[in-house]
Amino acid sequence: MPPVLSLIISTLFFIIYRAVMGNYVFGFLSGFLMGYSTYLAIHYAIHVFKMPKNFLKIIWEHHLTHHYREPDRAFGVSSPLWDYIFGTMPKNEWKKS
Repeated sequence: MPPVLSLIISTLFFIIYRAVMGNYVFGFLSGFLMGYSTYLAIHYAIHVFKMPKNFLKIIWEHHLTHHYREPDRAFGVSSPLWDYIFGTMPKNEWKKS
């Protein structure tokens, strides 16, 4: 996301959260933005770097299933946890032929 747009959206979140949470906004918004930044970094890495041959391979395969096999499933980028909860786990995980 472009930095200027990120700043505008973050400011809007700050205003909304400040109205709802008062001074707790400083802790909450910083955690929210760190979580979102972590999500973006993982998503970027999945698309740019070569698939690892360790436990992270599962995340890569899960995300590739979303993009190339079942676009209406496998929304979890950093974890398939929410796909289990919301019932969006893919029917067929990524399999190499």
